[in-house]
Amino acid sequence: VLLLDIDEFFDFPKSDQVSLTQLICYLESKQCNAVVAQMLDLFSNRPLLDQPEEEENLSEDYKYYDLTHVIEEEYSIMFGQTNRLTDDRIRTLIGGVRNRFFGKDDYLLLTKHPLFRLKPGTGCPNNGHEITHATIADFTVVLYHYKFNRAFSKVLLRALEEKGYYGGSIFYETIQQKLTENPKLKLYTADSKKLESPDELVEAGFLHTGKQFLEWISQINEKNGR
Repeated sequence: VLLLDIDEFFDFPKSDQVSLTQLICYLESKQCNAVVAQMLDLFSNRPLLDQPEEEENLSEDYKYYDLTHVIEEEYSIMFGQTNRLTDDRIRTLIGGVRNRFFGKDDYLLLTKHPLFRLKPGTGCPNNGHEITHATIADFTVVLYHYKFNRAFSKVLLRALEEKGYYGGSIFYETIQQKLTENPKLKLYTADSKKLESPDELVEAGFLHTGKQFLEWISQINEKNGR
């Protein structure tokens, strides 16, 4: 199962070299039935409320990210002891660019488990973040998160009216307050990076690739004559 929100896009390290089908075969061969994903907020270099009138191209219009306020925690602190990590270097991430401009750490959990296979004993997730009694793969994947797109102002108003998000939409109340104080607020700063591929996120420490995963990639490349 691949469980995604409407504003999330799934990608993974070395996706230019192996397919999703091959990735799933790797998971099966290692008897792993869940993968950790880190959510990456992407944004434009324009003010948050100044979005294009023409039809959007998400990957072109929103291609910047900021890792300066991402905080690492031990995986088990957030997700408990029931999951088995095949690589204990995998971490829970919180914060990020939303933390920098709007939030508090406990509101902004970036780590999810969107790709999984249920088997006897595994707890069926009640949201995209949590899973229990699962065997976790030795690599992490990324969810490109396009929350701050052209429709954001409408989403913001709806969240404030319906109070349907976490804590009665308290995060959106904070955003509304900041935008009222500064209508020209933009997320783009000198710390922003332009996204080229998920592999750069590994180099930056946002994603993780285990030794066995990288050895498998090398074997695939040798087989394909790369």
